[in-house]
Amino acid sequence: MNYFDKQNVNDYDFKKCNIEEILLKANEALVNGKELEAEKYYTMILDNDPNHPDANHNLGLINLANQKTEIAIKLFLNAINTNSEIEQFWVSYIQALITTKNFKDAHQAIKNFEEKKFSNDNIVLLKEKLLNAESENLKNVEFKSELENLLNLYNNNRLVEAETLAKSLIKKYPNHPFSWKVLGSLLGKLGRETEAYAANKKATDLLPNDVSAHNNLANSLKGMGRLKDAVTIYKKAIALDPKFYQSYNNLGITFSEMGRLDEAEQNYKKAIEINPSFDEAYFNLGYMFFENKQFQKAIEKFKLSNFGKSKSYLLRCYYVTKQKSLFIDLLNKLISQSEINAMIGSLCTRSKLKYGLKKTNLFCEDPINYTLSTNLSINYDFKKIFVDPAMNILTDNILPYREQSLLTNGKQTAGNIFNYGNDYIRDIERIIRSEVENYRLYFENSSEGLIKHWPGDYIISGWLISMKSGSQIRPHMHEKGWLSGSIYINVPQKKEINSGDLVVCIEDDAFLETNIENPKKIISVETGSLALFPASLLHYTIPFESENERVVLAFDVIPK
Repeated sequence: MNYFDKQNVNDYDFKKCNIEEILLKANEALVNGKELEAEKYYTMILDNDPNHPDANHNLGLINLANQKTEIAIKLFLNAINTNSEIEQFWVSYIQALITTKNFKDAHQAIKNFEEKKFSNDNIVLLKEKLLNAESENLKNVEFKSELENLLNLYNNNRLVEAETLAKSLIKKYPNHPFSWKVLGSLLGKLGRETEAYAANKKATDLLPNDVSAHNNLANSLKGMGRLKDAVTIYKKAIALDPKFYQSYNNLGITFSEMGRLDEAEQNYKKAIEINPSFDEAYFNLGYMFFENKQFQKAIEKFKLSNFGKSKSYLLRCYYVTKQKSLFIDLLNKLISQSEINAMIGSLCTRSKLKYGLKKTNLFCEDPINYTLSTNLSINYDFKKIFVDPAMNILTDNILPYREQSLLTNGKQTAGNIFNYGNDYIRDIERIIRSEVENYRLYFENSSEGLIKHWPGDYIISGWLISMKSGSQIRPHMHEKGWLSGSIYINVPQKKEINSGDLVVCIEDDAFLETNIENPKKIISVETGSLALFPASLLHYTIPFESENERVVLAFDVIPK
């Protein structure tokens, strides 16, 4: 007798039927769109065998289709708990979780699903569905308002507030990538590159095909001095989008820092080829030429850019190449525009010596009078706080080194040491910030632009210099800074009175006629010394002779 010939499913005697026959009939009804009939069959099976995996799963599909999602989830979970090796059970369960916006459980289920080594296609598809569902869910009035607020804070450089809000959004929506991207970017602006790297890495994990996320990650690596790793990520970003000109520009910066100038130039030019109005690439290409004393090439690029201090660098190129008329015209223009920075201030004082020009110096008329030195050993455990960490970094080669053409018989670390992120580095930065504030307070009654226009916020960028006997640093200035400084980690015993001392001056003697006096000041240094001076001053070191190395932590206060 075929019990399925009866018209009413309720008339079936379950004990006289084979469960697989009932399941077969139930599945046939489901396929043919007879959901009510199929539901009765599956219920019949579960009444007698509550853990039957197929009946649980298929009844779950019916409930899901009828928007009875909570019931469906329980049935899918029953199926998985009975037989977790059936891939479709997992797929249905996870899709139901996504449908009900149970995102936390969905992420955990996907993680468990991945551990089963099922089809990668389904894993990718479910992850994409989950991300889209989360994104769609976040498109509500509250989130949109918070997101707009986050962007406004970020764009207005209110980075501390933006950080707080980004972390709050991440706590609420831990797998939504946008907040991670903003957090990574703002932490980079704050100079906290190690933390920025972690946030940007999370963003790329969530958005593996997002070119800007990879670009941000590479920026973090570059800031940490991991230049080779940054190159790898920039190239990945370019592979994702060959037209993303910012990646070529940033790759150019990285190659330039590595001394691979031909490759840097190629990438800057590629960025310009894609976007001929990309100011920053013109500036960076000009700056690379400037750094390598190719001043006429630099002039051509700075003239095409209004990015950053491009016109200040153009002014300096005119000065160095002795194009006096062009120099004076541009200097007058920048002064009339109330442009205030260390480079223009420096060129005002230098041209006064060289050309006899008397121009209003909006930065600092008498920068040599604004040098200040102290000995940190008086107030701090100098060996523990400064010497031991610095020597560990140099001895263990924790940071990479960079080319430094101004330095003879020595080496200089690459990147910003304060992006390294260890507690002892943060302690050093806190002390420097305290001493910089003491400097500002010491001169607070000054009418010089250096003090009157003191930056509201700034970063500290630092690097270590290790010098051997006979080493010296030639005259130069730190044109990106506002205030420059150096902490003397180890100064060998002096064989002559000024051996190894720091000299600040208005101009490099090589640029002046022999009959022109070049104002300068020798700052005597010893282990523990801190010297602070306006970034508009040139400075150099007097050679020394010793069997021991001379180690200095140099830094700049750079306005944000």
